[in-house]
Amino acid sequence: VEFFIEGGRSRTGKLGSPKMGMLSTFVEAALEKRISDFYIVPISITYDRLVEGESYSHELLGKSKKKESLKQLLTAGLDFLKVDFGRIAVRFAEPISVREAIDRHIAEESQLLPTFDPAHSSEHRAHLIRALAYRVVYDINQASHIAPTSLVVAILMAYDKRGIEHSELVKKVDWLRREIESRGAMVAHFDTPDVVIHRSVKFLNKLIKKREFKGPNMIIYRSRASRRIELAYYRNQLLHLFLGEGMIACALQSFPYRRMGDCGIDKSALLKDVRFLSQLLKLEFIYKPSPDIQDNLDSVLTRMAKQGFFCTSAAQDCVEVSQEGKEMISFLELLFRPFLDSYWVTSMTLFLLLKELEYRLRE
Repeated sequence: VEFFIEGGRSRTGKLGSPKMGMLSTFVEAALEKRISDFYIVPISITYDRLVEGESYSHELLGKSKKKESLKQLLTAGLDFLKVDFGRIAVRFAEPISVREAIDRHIAEESQLLPTFDPAHSSEHRAHLIRALAYRVVYDINQASHIAPTSLVVAILMAYDKRGIEHSELVKKVDWLRREIESRGAMVAHFDTPDVVIHRSVKFLNKLIKKREFKGPNMIIYRSRASRRIELAYYRNQLLHLFLGEGMIACALQSFPYRRMGDCGIDKSALLKDVRFLSQLLKLEFIYKPSPDIQDNLDSVLTRMAKQGFFCTSAAQDCVEVSQEGKEMISFLELLFRPFLDSYWVTSMTLFLLLKELEYRLRE
């Protein structure tokens, strides 16, 4: 049985919250021993270029999905045969034995709640199914190959206020590839940075501007402002690799004066802000399964310190951004800032609407 655990294909490029319906059916069958066991195989599919990119951005802006007809399918099919959409990478994660997952989850929960019994409690059963669903989605993320177009777009959207020159883009794309690979992920079909940039601009020619200056022999790239929603689809495909670090980088923005101070930032204060951001964005991203966010934070801080981004002090229990880590912290903050900005705009809009309602009620 094949199904999309999100309930359909992602319109944003990142995995969303899982739907429990299909999974519930099979888990309940296993709990009731109508089947002894079954396996879930998480599958990731990555595209160099998305076929429905323009229609996806229209749907995200509130327009309804256009109904498809046989005539449209045949007409579009002929047009698509003339277009180069690049390559597709399909990756399979380790199959999950649902029986083993159920037994493991029951054993873990029983340590905290001895009466935990998903076979007879609907509340406990929902908890089990939810945990399994999020594990499947997390494994899909971990199995994903990153498309080369995602690297180019991520750099352009972070650094291209006035455009970025070709040689600088080459350096940053190669830098980002190394960062991705250092986190255990792979970039699909990566040749050289020059080739990747050339192919990405070719595939996304409607989304990326390319200007050549013959005098200084210079090429400048910029993302098209009117197509940033569609571009974000490609950038979002790599966000899960930097999620923990991104939350820390964004939390650091609440310490503008202490961030570069001699004594660094208190870890407990940093953890408080990371908890807040993680809770705020919990419907946006899939976090690593963990009993407590501090487990994830400690491991991320340790990894960032090993990479030279942070200087940590065991005696003072504080964190300080190193000179080498400034570029990475800045890039991470730019990756995740659009989500915080959107929540800020939404909050301010609701606040103003509330004030307007209060004013009308007083009248």
